[in-house]
Amino acid sequence: NGNRIDAGVLTRLSTNPLGSALGGPVQALNPVTQSFTLLGVPITTGGGTRYFDAQGSAQTATEFFADLQADDLVRVEGAYAGGGLLGVNVRRGR
Repeated sequence: NGNRIDAGVLTRLSTNPLGSALGGPVQALNPVTQSFTLLGVPITTGGGTRYFDAQGSAQTATEFFADLQADDLVRVEGAYAGGGLLGVNVRRGR
């Protein structure tokens, strides 16, 4: 009915000026397309996406996806489009 979320980990995030934010463990990932899934939501990235490690240091997309694995914690800020979240800021969790 659109009012239920099933999740193993759900984190309430502060207000996001970009519109939407989601955080949780990576469920699936595709380093070739630089996309992944959090809590069942497809996350896509693009040329305007900024990547950060767990300490907040900037990374390239290649660096970010080089060691990203299933179950790693990630926070994504961006905008919902086409049934998924287009990431503007993507940060590894601690």
